[in-house]
Amino acid sequence: VPTVHTKYGEPTALLAGDVMFVKAYEYLNKIQPANLQKVLHLFNITASQVCEGQQLDMDFEKREMVSFDEYLNMITLKTSVLVAASLQLGAILGGAGEGNQKHLYEFGKNLGIAFQVQDDYLDAFGNPDKFGKQVGGDILANKKTFLLIHAMEAASVNAKKELLKHHQKL
Repeated sequence: VPTVHTKYGEPTALLAGDVMFVKAYEYLNKIQPANLQKVLHLFNITASQVCEGQQLDMDFEKREMVSFDEYLNMITLKTSVLVAASLQLGAILGGAGEGNQKHLYEFGKNLGIAFQVQDDYLDAFGNPDKFGKQVGGDILANKKTFLLIHAMEAASVNAKKELLKHHQKL
């Protein structure tokens, strides 16, 4: 299914995102007062982190290289915290204790990291009919993926120069 920005353009997609954000607050407003402050706090922190992660991803496109730690931080913020917060929000609303909430958050964070690494792999090697994306789209967009970072860290000096030469041609 085509994405909103592909089908209707970026301005419409941005407006749709804004409306979805307002709708989210309408649903949040229905939460019992005992949980509302904690849920709003987690929701707001997560929304900010996702924006920060997306900005890092875009910033990294302009850089020749990023470290694995920078990549891990970016995917944690861009993808992983969303899964983590979703699980913790369910735990809060379900009445789980603080310890279980934290365990679910950490599980979700690790699941999100694994998802993003798998997404990087599928971008390079996945079947576009099943994956729904152009193979090599991240490479063409100069995204710093796990595969590129690992290849650069493991490459010999000559291989690294060759990789950079081909990467810069894109």
